[in-house]
Amino acid sequence: MAGEYPIGRLAAGAAACHNSGIVRPLALVIIGLLVATGTSKAEPPPVPTGDPAVDGAWSHPELSSYPPPRHRYALVYDSIHHRVILYGGLGADGDRTYDDVWALDLDDPKRWEQLPVRPADDVGFATLVLPRADVLAVYDDRRDRLWIWGGVNHTGAILGDPCYLQFTPVEGELAAWHSAVPELEPGTGQRPAPRRAAAFAWDETGRRIIFHGGTTAGSAAGGTWALALEDPPGWQSFGAPSPFPGGAVRANLHVDPITDRLILHGALDPEGFWSPEIWTLPLDNTGSWTQARQSGESALVNVPVTSVIDPRDRRLIAMASGATEVLGHPPATVGVWAWDIATGAWSELHPSGDAGPPDGVSLLRDPRRDRLVAVRNQPGKPIDTWFLSWTRSPVDPDAEGRTTIWRIGPARLTAAGDGIEIPFLLSAATRVVGAVHDLEGKLVRRLDEAKLPAGSWTFVWDGRDESGASVPPGFYDVMLTRLDTGAVGKLRVAREK
Repeated sequence: MAGEYPIGRLAAGAAACHNSGIVRPLALVIIGLLVATGTSKAEPPPVPTGDPAVDGAWSHPELSSYPPPRHRYALVYDSIHHRVILYGGLGADGDRTYDDVWALDLDDPKRWEQLPVRPADDVGFATLVLPRADVLAVYDDRRDRLWIWGGVNHTGAILGDPCYLQFTPVEGELAAWHSAVPELEPGTGQRPAPRRAAAFAWDETGRRIIFHGGTTAGSAAGGTWALALEDPPGWQSFGAPSPFPGGAVRANLHVDPITDRLILHGALDPEGFWSPEIWTLPLDNTGSWTQARQSGESALVNVPVTSVIDPRDRRLIAMASGATEVLGHPPATVGVWAWDIATGAWSELHPSGDAGPPDGVSLLRDPRRDRLVAVRNQPGKPIDTWFLSWTRSPVDPDAEGRTTIWRIGPARLTAAGDGIEIPFLLSAATRVVGAVHDLEGKLVRRLDEAKLPAGSWTFVWDGRDESGASVPPGFYDVMLTRLDTGAVGKLRVAREK
């Protein structure tokens, strides 16, 4: 039996059944489970092809509709609706910026569809400057929101107003933009200067957007900041100075959930050189930026780069993000590359299947299908889309062999009847973190994170909030997240008197 454990404790083995005669203060309804992983590369013949389980395979579907040509847009993964969201961007001639929102359904990718959105002035935010390029954008899966900050409009004005697009499950209702006014950083009373082209990442555990560098007021911006999306949101600064004294522009920033580090990769330095350096910084803001070791050869030198983390194989997957032929690197010589996070070794991937992208793209990972999504990001060229998929074994397949569900639960009462136990199975060692939220998305209780070996485990919540008080009657969402794959298990709990 799990016994009397503190909040968020994980217990090995299965817990004993509860006494069926106990009056239950918690009624449990499983509302949904999510999950998964993945990514890799491609090249036109006569480049050799490799093992699809390691190198992947390209597919290039012919879609029936696309957004108008643009570049320097924002591309994010919407985990609730399993879709890619494309926002904003700069027109081919540079004389306009966009504020439209497009989506590609990853369960049935046949077309890009423009999402209907209420005009900002209809919801009382006529002063919001929404058309922008080089914008920071993330998706908040707890509140079903697209957050944006920074960027530049067609006049060259750099923006600094955070705002979010609230999606709605109600049929017939339109998504609507809302302004946000984060609290200034405690102790310093500061906030970051408006900026464009910053590197950014989503920290799921800390529920915050982290960003580094970019440009502001005509010069490079240094420093690392975070926007915590609690209620209310607030600014946080990292004390570590930038590894690039004059700032870093158009870099890639990733959160490594296994080592709790930021990984900064592929920055345009103040000298105008695309740096191949990779730097890391502890997430807890206790250290400084440290240059990561690299070995082997890579064609991604003085080339604008886009990269994503592949948590299954603990590597970065990188491709060219800009007009590489202008820099003297024809697309056929750039390819797709992998950097081993543990060893620091670079290796080229040789995907099979269709020909891959002929020029620069934006990348994101589709964790449910263990694949990458590559979307063309070039001035005046169509928003073409490719998929790079692997034939790897599932993370945690269910009885039907699907790879999209991490099985957790069923939830049950503790022996004392005052909490819940959530059993789950890990097929490989990983870290697991949990949280409890109310239906407005407000954090009720943060559950302890633990690094666990493979096996059967039980997550226990005692039904109390952060202050230790018993939560009032109502519905609550319990979320467990695998930090190696991004897999999320969700349970809805009805607290009764």
